[in-house]
Amino acid sequence: MTDILKDSFAATNFARDLGKVKEATSGCYDLVIIGGGIHGAWLARDAILRGCRVLLLEARDYGEGTSSRSSKMIHGGVRYLESGDVKLVFESLAERARLLDIASHLSREQRFFYPAIGGSTRPGWQNRIGLTAYDALAKISSFRDGTRALPGCRGVSKSETGYQRLENMGLSFDSLLEYSDGQMNDVRIVVEAILDASELGATCLNHAPVKAISRKGKNFQVEWERAGELYSTETEFIINCTGPWSTGIEKMLGREQGTFPKLVLSRGTHLLFDVPWEGPGLILPTGEKGRYYFVWPHFHPGSNATLVGTTDQITKEVPDDPQANQVEIDQLVGYLKRDLPNSGLASAEFYQSFCGLRALAQTNSGSGSVSSISRSEIWLEGEGWLSLAGGKYTSARHTAESGISKYFEKQKKADVSKETIEEVRSRKLPGSQGQVDEAKLKKELDKTLSGASEERKNVILDSLIARFGSKAEEVIAYNSSENVDSMADGLLFCEVKYTIEREQPITVVDILRRRLGLSHLAGFSSKAEELVREIAGR
Repeated sequence: MTDILKDSFAATNFARDLGKVKEATSGCYDLVIIGGGIHGAWLARDAILRGCRVLLLEARDYGEGTSSRSSKMIHGGVRYLESGDVKLVFESLAERARLLDIASHLSREQRFFYPAIGGSTRPGWQNRIGLTAYDALAKISSFRDGTRALPGCRGVSKSETGYQRLENMGLSFDSLLEYSDGQMNDVRIVVEAILDASELGATCLNHAPVKAISRKGKNFQVEWERAGELYSTETEFIINCTGPWSTGIEKMLGREQGTFPKLVLSRGTHLLFDVPWEGPGLILPTGEKGRYYFVWPHFHPGSNATLVGTTDQITKEVPDDPQANQVEIDQLVGYLKRDLPNSGLASAEFYQSFCGLRALAQTNSGSGSVSSISRSEIWLEGEGWLSLAGGKYTSARHTAESGISKYFEKQKKADVSKETIEEVRSRKLPGSQGQVDEAKLKKELDKTLSGASEERKNVILDSLIARFGSKAEEVIAYNSSENVDSMADGLLFCEVKYTIEREQPITVVDILRRRLGLSHLAGFSSKAEELVREIAGR
C-alpha cells in the first residue's frame, strides 16, 4: 500500500471513495464477498440481483490476479472430454453460449484448427468423434438454455488455404479438423460485472485487503484496510473466492489446513508476439499426455498480435504478481520451433509475457500430473461461510449462481423465484445492454480528430466500441478539444476521463492494464503512463 499512497492520483481516488467506505462500515451486511476476480464479480452481481445486501472487498485491483492472466478463451474444454468430465464440459458449453450473449462486445466466436499428429494425438477419426460429441453437448445445452449453438466441426481438405498455410509453417500432420470455441477480453468482463453490481446497489471496494476475521455472536467482524486506515464490517455470512490466495482467508475463518480437498496451484504462462495470425486458432499437443497449447490471434482492441500459451506447472509459491520464468518461456518457444518452424513466431522475439496462477481442487492424495486434476469447482463449507476451490473462468457465472443458492440454503432464507433467477442469468453486462450508434459516434470523433485519416478514425472507433460497447456514447460525451491520440490503438482523453470517474481505478496501472488494456499492445510506451497522469491531473 505504501507505493500506492505515494501516488497523488491514487490518493485522490481513495478520497473519492470515502462515501463507499463509510457505507461499508455501517450496519450489518447479509454477505461479504472476499475477492474481486471473475468469481467474486459474478457472486456480487448475482447476490445483489437476488436481494442481498452485499459488500465485496478486493485486496488489489479487480481482476488483477488470475482473471486478467487467462488464455482469453471461452471454451467448454475439448480435452476434458478425454478425461470423461462430461458434466464440466456440458456446463462450460452452456456458459460459453451465455457469455457470448451477455458480454457480446467483449467476446466473439473463434474457429480453431485441431490437427491429428501421428504419435502425439488420437487418430483423425477419433478426433472427429470427440468434436462431434462436443458439438452435440453444445447444442443440447443451448436448447436447454435458449441460447445459440456455434457452428459445428468439419474436416479441412488439403486444397484449402488453411490446410496449406499450416503446411507452409512446417507443421507435420495427418489430417485437420476445424471447430468452434470463443475468445474474450477477460478483465473487462470482470470490471463490467463489478460495475453492474455496484450500480445495482452492491458496495464494491478494490485495494482493500482483509486483515482479520473474528466472531461477533452469530455474525462475523471483518477487518480490512484501505489507504493505510483500518476499517471494520459486520456481516452474517462470508464467501471467500480469492483463488490462489484463499488458504490465508480460510485460516482466518478457522478451517484446518491439510485436509482434502486441498488447493493445488498451477502456473500458466503466455507469450505475445508482434506477428499477425490469420485464420482459425490452433490447438497442438505438447507431448505430455493430456496437455495441449494454443496459438491464436490476441483478442484485444487495437491488437494485431499472436498469443501463445499456456504452460501448466505445479508451484507452491503465491506471489502477488507472478512472472514468467525462463523455463516456461523456453518451453513455449521450444514448442513453436518444433511444430511451426516457418511461422515467423519461432524466430521472432516475443514482446510481452504474462503469468497467472490457477487454483485447482485436488480431492485425493494421488500424485498424478496437474492435467489430471479436475477443473470443476468445490465449495468448502463452514458455519456462516463458504470458500471456493477450483473452478473455470468460462463457467464462473454458473459457479457463482450455485454459491449464492448454497448461501440461501445454509442461512435458511427464502430465495427468489426460478423466474427471477432466469432473469439474473440472462441479464447482459452494461456494454451489451443497448445498441451502438456508430454513425453518431463517428460524428463525435470527427469533431476532435479532424486531422486524422478516415482509416485512423475507424481504428479508434472500433477500439472504443470493443472496450465499452453501447456505453461508448457515454464515453464520447466526455470528449474534449484536449483529446490525445498517441499510441498504437489511440489513447483518447474521453476514455481516460470516463474510466477515472466511472470505473473505480485507483492507480494509473489500473487504467492502462485493466480498464483500457493498452499495456498489452505492441508499441506500448512508458510515455502512456505520463499521458494518463497528465490527463488525470486536468
